[in-house]
Amino acid sequence: MALYAIGDLHLSIGGDKPMDVFGGRWINYVEKLR
Repeated sequence: MALYAIGDLHLSIGGDKPMDVFGGRWINYVEKLR
């Protein structure tokens, strides 16, 4: 059985990188991950 997973290992919560430029789904993305 093979299992593949992709994750964002470069998630930086401390930086000033607004993600809302990629669409409304990214608003409050940090709270959704917690």
